[in-house]
Amino acid sequence: MIYIKSLGIPIVFIGVPKTASEATAKFFIDNVLMEGDAASRLRERNVNKMKKDLIDYAKDYPFDGDNPNCHTSATKAMKAGLVDPKSEFIGVIRNPIEKQLSLYLSKTRKMNRTSPLEPPRDPLFKLGINDFRQRVKNWSWEGVTEYQLQSQKSFLEGAKWKTWWCYDYLEEHLYSFLTKYQIEMKVPFESLNRSVENSGAKDFIDKFYDDETLNIVQEHLKEDIELYGKVKINLKTNGFKIAGSKSKLVGTR
Repeated sequence: MIYIKSLGIPIVFIGVPKTASEATAKFFIDNVLMEGDAASRLRERNVNKMKKDLIDYAKDYPFDGDNPNCHTSATKAMKAGLVDPKSEFIGVIRNPIEKQLSLYLSKTRKMNRTSPLEPPRDPLFKLGINDFRQRVKNWSWEGVTEYQLQSQKSFLEGAKWKTWWCYDYLEEHLYSFLTKYQIEMKVPFESLNRSVENSGAKDFIDKFYDDETLNIVQEHLKEDIELYGKVKINLKTNGFKIAGSKSKLVGTR
C-alpha cells in the first residue's frame, strides 16, 4: 500500500495480488513519494530498494498472509486509522482468468523458472496442466494464501472514492499519473516490472484451460470479470484520465 499526501489530495494505492503491485509500489516510491508520504513494507527481497523512513513507517501497518502489509485492503487500512477515509483509492484490475493462471504459475515457478509447460520441482504443483485443471474443478488451491484468492473487487470495497486501473495498460496509467501532477520520472516502470511469475500467463491461457475449467473460473470469479469488463469500457470512453474521478472507475477529478 502507498499513501500519498504530498499532492494536495490524499491518494492511496492498494496492491491487489498478481497485478504487478510490488513493481507499482516501487514505481511510486522511486518517482512520487516525498516527505510525509508512506509505503507499506514489500517482501524482504525488496526492502533494500525502499527509503529508510518509509520502512520505519511501515512497522505500524497490519500484516496480511505471508507478504506483510503489501496487500492490505482499503477497509483494513481505514479501520486501522492508517489513511484518511476521504482519500482517493486506486487499485489495479487484471483479467481474472489470466490472474488465476498467473497465481498458479507463480507457485510452479518458485522451484522451476524455465517454462510453465515443464513439470516443476515443487511437489504441490508437479503435474502442470493436468494439476491446474484438477485444482480448478475442485476449486482447491493448497499452498496459496487466503489473500491471494481474495476477489480483486474486495480490495477497494468500503472506499467511497475509488478508481480502478486496467492491468493491461498499467504503464500508461502510471505515466499519465505523473503527467497530471507534473512529476518528472526518475525510474521507468519497465525497469521495475520484471516479475517472472507474471510473464507468460496470458500466452498460456489456451494451453492450460479447457472449456470446462474456463466455465468454472468464470462462475467463481463472476464479480471480478464484470468489474474488469466495466473498467475496460470506461477506459475506452474516457482514456487515461487518471485518479481520480470520485465515484467513477476512470476519469478526472
